[in-house]
Amino acid sequence: MYSFSFPREEKLKHQRFFDLLFKEGKSKYKYPIRMLWAPIMQPRNKFSFLIGVTAPKKFYPKAYQRNRLKRQLREAYRTNKSILYGDHNYLHAQYGVLFIYTAKEPETYAKIENTMKVLLSYLHKELMVY
Repeated sequence: MYSFSFPREEKLKHQRFFDLLFKEGKSKYKYPIRMLWAPIMQPRNKFSFLIGVTAPKKFYPKAYQRNRLKRQLREAYRTNKSILYGDHNYLHAQYGVLFIYTAKEPETYAKIENTMKVLLSYLHKELMVY
């Protein structure tokens, strides 16, 4: 049975990883989310992907607005991460993945979730070795 949790060990937390993603990461965009990913060097834990989410302060100056968008991004990832992992975990490296909310106006959760599914499917096809 696949776990739909989003534990602490799966979260991207260190500034050096965020810097690495912006500097060397590959990017895929589908409105309203931009996804960055790159292999990261870290002691391997049981997760192949470390996930981060962000919303720009420029478009959402109030913290409650950014927090709501980030909660929606995390929830969309959590409920659909089975797309990314599939049945097995074939990755030889650990990857950092950052989801950036780019729309200037808040979108519905359904739109965010559909976009997340597309991006996770793309990443799965891009990285998995069969």
